[in-house]
Amino acid sequence: MPKLVTGFKYRDVEHPYFWDTLEGSYLYCPSPRTFNDPFDCQVQWTRSFQRALATPGLTSERKDILKSILTAFEDRDPLKVLDPGVFCFTRDLRSALMWAHYARSHQGVCFYYRFPPTYFAKRYEQPDAEGFFFVGHDRVHYGNDAFLRWLLKGDLNKPSNGDAAENAVVKIMTTKARKWAYEEEWRIVTGKPGRLHFDPEHLEEITFGMRISKDNEEKLRETARRINPRVKFNRISIDQGFDYVLTAGPA
Repeated sequence: MPKLVTGFKYRDVEHPYFWDTLEGSYLYCPSPRTFNDPFDCQVQWTRSFQRALATPGLTSERKDILKSILTAFEDRDPLKVLDPGVFCFTRDLRSALMWAHYARSHQGVCFYYRFPPTYFAKRYEQPDAEGFFFVGHDRVHYGNDAFLRWLLKGDLNKPSNGDAAENAVVKIMTTKARKWAYEEEWRIVTGKPGRLHFDPEHLEEITFGMRISKDNEEKLRETARRINPRVKFNRISIDQGFDYVLTAGPA
């Protein structure tokens, strides 16, 4: 049974598009070219395939599939001809680093989303008038050879059964260096940058940072309740049993 697509998103309330994304109920999937890590989504796939195909013990069936992907990539280099969109969730609500880096040093918030497993696939099966469409989603795999590891041992039929080349594109977009593992990401990949609209009830919880202003908190409560009356509110704080461990409770 496919798993639900769930995750947290740390947000800066002062970001120019913050209120627009909240009131418009959409996830904006930016181009990886705008990411702060220039190596993110830029796997040197030619080298990875060469290393994979030279690995002893590779079955002839898997080798044939890898060769077919390689041929598809050589005909249409995904890193040159594609400009995908990528939306990044995290699994960790209580990350001190994430609150500091992505929620304006606790002046922001963290959203919790919960979607059925095929929600976006059904809504965006075909490109819209502007060519925007859903490609797939997966948790991010961290490691110095994360993409190579998938080529050698991963399920080549996920997320799209029978389309190994498309799956390889998703994997390129969902592998990162080991140093980023603390972010515990889950990503949605689209055919181009753009907005993934959703029904408002799928934004289920909003957690306030420790330094959020009263004005921003009140505005958030009013706006979010108008969009989804059942949304829940939490607040991050220090767990009283520790010096530096964060916890969250109703606000």
